[in-house]
Amino acid sequence: MSDIPVEAQQLIVDGIKAQSSRTPRVVLCHSSGSLVSDASCQVCTHDKFEEYFLRKSIKLISVLPSVGSIRRALQKFRGDSFSFEAILACHHSVDIMGLCIDILGRFGTDCNYIQEVHFLVNLPEGTFRKHVTVAYSVLFKSNCDGNVRIRWKKPIEQYDEVMFPKYVLSHDVISNMLKRPGGPLVCHSKKRNGCFDFEGGQNNESLSFKPGCAARDYSIKLAELLRLSQKIVGESPTGAVQSKKRVNWRLLKTMTRLTELFFSVGTLITHSLASLPTTLRREVSTFTFLPKAPLSLMSVVLMLVCLCG
Repeated sequence: MSDIPVEAQQLIVDGIKAQSSRTPRVVLCHSSGSLVSDASCQVCTHDKFEEYFLRKSIKLISVLPSVGSIRRALQKFRGDSFSFEAILACHHSVDIMGLCIDILGRFGTDCNYIQEVHFLVNLPEGTFRKHVTVAYSVLFKSNCDGNVRIRWKKPIEQYDEVMFPKYVLSHDVISNMLKRPGGPLVCHSKKRNGCFDFEGGQNNESLSFKPGCAARDYSIKLAELLRLSQKIVGESPTGAVQSKKRVNWRLLKTMTRLTELFFSVGTLITHSLASLPTTLRREVSTFTFLPKAPLSLMSVVLMLVCLCG
């Protein structure tokens, strides 16, 4: 992590300083000697993590830490009282479901200590890879009540996201559907999307679709593309087509509709989640989940799977 640009770390520190805090903050960074801070935000190196871990007089924040060090500390101080934040990074276009999956993949069962997750700041292109990334904060508490609060930015533009085995895209029928001039599927991007390459063999390719100027038959043609792709994959011993539909953010503003959705998926989700009356409050540029009953990260993922289905 020592190769993280100082500019990116400074952006994160500035984002932390911009938030109000009643207690002094100790921020652990990789390049502490090169960062500008003030009296309300002391910057140190990551080797001070366990030294400050149990201190109640300060607010401990670890910037882009090793996940292994976080998990080891959670196990070591399991019976103690603690509260700290970890600043992590993910792809800039990730939505709430992708965010939860990212966190679950990093921390596994230690997600039981997570109380809050919220967007912090955009990081410049090239900080980690060629794409733009975002930094987000995760609050860990020993006395976590199991009710995870998520505050995340509303995506500027939503796409229908699909991941294909590469041999599917080279198929004549699929290739013609995608390249047809003026066709309903011509508006697509090859940038990385929210689908996950579980195989990790670089044998898949992501495409993100949106209705373009010829959007009349967009939904029908997209469904046809997926059916044909799955048929081609079904004839092969390897690969699978993974799709992730756009989240209808307007739907999230309708409490009644959400309640109906929860009850309709009672066989998929647990009874407690199916019956919980969740409120979602829309803010200027973010959506905040404010559940009235315990809602874990996995529950959020299941809920959004139903919304996207």
